[in-house]
Amino acid sequence: KSDEFARKQRDQRQILKDNWLKEIILGNKNVRGLELNAKMEELNIQTNLERPMRIVLFRMDGYQEFLNRYNERDRRLLKFAVSNIISDICSTYFKCDVIDLDTDKLLLLMESAESEEAETGLTPLVQRIQGATSDYLQLSLSATIGNPVQSIYAIHEVYADVLALSLYRLIAGK
Repeated sequence: KSDEFARKQRDQRQILKDNWLKEIILGNKNVRGLELNAKMEELNIQTNLERPMRIVLFRMDGYQEFLNRYNERDRRLLKFAVSNIISDICSTYFKCDVIDLDTDKLLLLMESAESEEAETGLTPLVQRIQGATSDYLQLSLSATIGNPVQSIYAIHEVYADVLALSLYRLIAGK
């Protein structure tokens, strides 16, 4: 019973974390200083929200087929697995968080690299995530990499741009 309680508590914290970060990314919430630091600690947010950041929006390709093929429980599990793949691969290079935005979208929020060399490694990192998702889960992801963001207070503008660009799926998506 204590294992089940711990699991429920962990699941609930992830939901709270996703919702809180989602509100910031959408520009619906504005936090500063002590409140920001307290929430980062309380929700176990890995990305330092007071430093420059990058966002990468992942969208599941063939989402209608995904809906038709899997029931709701399986879709949640597969999306959780995709989130874990993104987090596992990214966290070896950057402090990051993955946010389940809605339906076909997962957002990677990560501390921005300090050097040009690390920044150029972003595309291969995204390609590794796409490859692992395809290999392990037989799912295809499109990715849109956002411009660097200097402040959490401007992240909603970059997210709006990334979301609009993700609708085109020109380069490595379907």
